[in-house]
Amino acid sequence: MLIIAISASAQGYKASIGINTGSFNGFSYKGFLTDHLVLQVDLGVNIEGTYGQEDWYADAGVIGGTHGFQSFYTCEANPNLMYQAEISSFDAGTLSWFAGGGLSAGIMNNLNPKYSRPIFKWGLNGIGGIELHFSKVPVALSFDLRPGYGMSTHRIKPTNTTAVGSFFDWKAAIGVRYVF
Repeated sequence: MLIIAISASAQGYKASIGINTGSFNGFSYKGFLTDHLVLQVDLGVNIEGTYGQEDWYADAGVIGGTHGFQSFYTCEANPNLMYQAEISSFDAGTLSWFAGGGLSAGIMNNLNPKYSRPIFKWGLNGIGGIELHFSKVPVALSFDLRPGYGMSTHRIKPTNTTAVGSFFDWKAAIGVRYVF
């Protein structure tokens, strides 16, 4: 308990809950495991697009062709393990940086209703950003970038065969959290 108390006082808070908005919109929980080791778990919706990606739902069943820009949305969980350290402390609060990595898993769907069919999605991502924790108000603001690599399983029409696709999976978000 003494270690937990020391860890919490070093950062000014031990956990926070709030929302993210940007290319990833959803709910977020962040908790300190030690002075600098942080677990952040996000649950939300991501809108993304890729250019030249395989058209997995091609009516003709052509595999491997590119058909321009594809837009997708995902409903996913995104847990990240990060290292967080203070940049500067001042009267209004503390500015910190964080970096780490994590996983993503969820359901992915093409935004084109003609090809709309949910598929399973998973991936690996990095995360890096900054956080401002206010000293007189129980609020923390953050900005992060999450470049990553994602994969998905899907069925190709009309052959109804299962295939695996891959894509660059990136996210950028601004977070607002209540700290406790």
